[in-house]
Amino acid sequence: MDIVLTVLWFSGFVYAGNRWLKIDFSYAPIFSVSFVGILLFVFAVSNYLKPAAGFLCSAGFILSAIGGIDAWRNRRTQHFPVPVPLFMVLVLLIILSFLVPLGMKFTVIDDYVYWGIIGKYLYLHHHLPDANTAIIERHLAYTPGTSLFHYFFYTLTGRYSPAISYFAQNILLISAFFVVLKKDDFKRTLIFLCLLVILLTLFSGSIFTKLQVDYLLSIYSFAVLWIYFREPPTLLTVFTISLPACFLFLIKEIGIALCLLLLMIILFDLFFHRDLDGKVKFKSIVVVILTGGIVYLLKQTWTDHCQMMEFLKFNTGVNMDSIWQAVQFFSDGTVQKGVWLFVKGIFIGPADRLNLPYVFWYLAVVFFWIKILSKQTTDNKTRYARCLKILGASFAVYLILMYFLQVIVFKVGENYDHTIGLTRYLNIFFCQVVCFTLLLYGDQYLQHIVSNKRVVFFITGVILMIGLSRIETELHRDSHYNEAEQVAKKIEKNIDKGKENLIGIVPGTNDHHLGIKLLYHLLPNRVNHDGFPVQDKDVFLSSLQQYDFVLFNEPGDRIEEWIHPFVETPFDNTGFFKIILGGTDNVKDKIIKLEKVF
Repeated sequence: MDIVLTVLWFSGFVYAGNRWLKIDFSYAPIFSVSFVGILLFVFAVSNYLKPAAGFLCSAGFILSAIGGIDAWRNRRTQHFPVPVPLFMVLVLLIILSFLVPLGMKFTVIDDYVYWGIIGKYLYLHHHLPDANTAIIERHLAYTPGTSLFHYFFYTLTGRYSPAISYFAQNILLISAFFVVLKKDDFKRTLIFLCLLVILLTLFSGSIFTKLQVDYLLSIYSFAVLWIYFREPPTLLTVFTISLPACFLFLIKEIGIALCLLLLMIILFDLFFHRDLDGKVKFKSIVVVILTGGIVYLLKQTWTDHCQMMEFLKFNTGVNMDSIWQAVQFFSDGTVQKGVWLFVKGIFIGPADRLNLPYVFWYLAVVFFWIKILSKQTTDNKTRYARCLKILGASFAVYLILMYFLQVIVFKVGENYDHTIGLTRYLNIFFCQVVCFTLLLYGDQYLQHIVSNKRVVFFITGVILMIGLSRIETELHRDSHYNEAEQVAKKIEKNIDKGKENLIGIVPGTNDHHLGIKLLYHLLPNRVNHDGFPVQDKDVFLSSLQQYDFVLFNEPGDRIEEWIHPFVETPFDNTGFFKIILGGTDNVKDKIIKLEKVF
């Protein structure tokens, strides 16, 4: 039923974009999901999320019914509303998107940290979280585009589950993949689709069972570039890529930089395109500028929302003083160490799941671009060369920003002797360049007449890769996942029903992952996720008083000594307790006892 509802809803919007807006059927899916994502964001910050989701669901079904009637009326004519082969591939991709994560639960802490917790919060409360939650404060300032799309699918399917979160995100994914398909070159472009899946999986891992959105930024940036350079630079082409470019910001805040880069490439290409009609050029440039204006409005809307809610920024350590300190290459030993680690990471660090070094891919990109430019006409060569120059300059700026992230924010060279997440952050930009390069090369050198055997070979390879990626995800499942889930079930059975319970976690280490997992499982109850205050006994006991229950997880001898007077039964270093408070204001006497629950 989830698949049927999705096909009906999605095909309605794709039909409308293709039939009424004249957008190519291959590009209508990414245009449609971007349109829905932007609308959900606007309604969410306006506090109309639930009615908006219901309206968009209904609109999709109505448009699908109209498309069905149109198809029935034109079934024997040449004006059939959609290309059947492409529509069947879209349906098959939707089915695949549903089956791959079926039964999956969150496997890594990043699945919980933002997208899992925010998605579940939206499902329970039907509005964006405010500052009065137990969610990590800096995560509240993350742009919520993908979480809102997850919420939309909870509304569409009528239920919440981690598998639905993956399914919703996979719809975004396949919409971007779909741009390479062409009805007039069907078999050859099917191979392009397979190559795209293989490349993205190679650089980003199990993309169909992952909520980290970095790979979405890469594939959406690729899709915008691909659409623009594979179609004539007309007003319709610029309009088609406008909403996907805007949606980049809502996927993740760094997407605004990618969006501006893409708009800059398109603006320069339009401005210097000699054979373009003057009126078309002017109107297209206006649309690009308006797209930039929409992105600015989305950015400003979210900034105003965060300021109104008093959300903390992700990091405030980047300032002129810290930047100046980070460029003291010749006088500061820790900076020199950070520079060496960074340079080593961007050249000989592993770029992909095969552990190939970045320098291999740099050389490959240069080689393929030489081949691509050698086969182009003069006009196309100029366009591609201009695009390549902007991409190269932007990549250099991006590397500088990545250096400051590593040295200032993550303190690489000072606190760490290795880079932190460099491959993941670097591939946001670099992966799209590789995909764009290799598919352009394939477009020139792959023969137009493709045998069925070759198509079957690539499709089989992709299915095996996706299947193996699911196994890889299972193998890398967080070892404490099941433990946290079982503890959460026991807690749920023993806390007060009908109220929002406050639950404190007192772990024996600074690791707050257990708190994050229990917060996810126990929503709408509130669970602390930061390290519990343990400076001294009085601070610890006064902090404990704000909670209804407390879970001790091997907290250590010092805390065990502090709580000893309040525990009636022997304390065995773990346990879930109800906090019984008295009426006195004295910190030492306010806690009457800790009543052991399990």
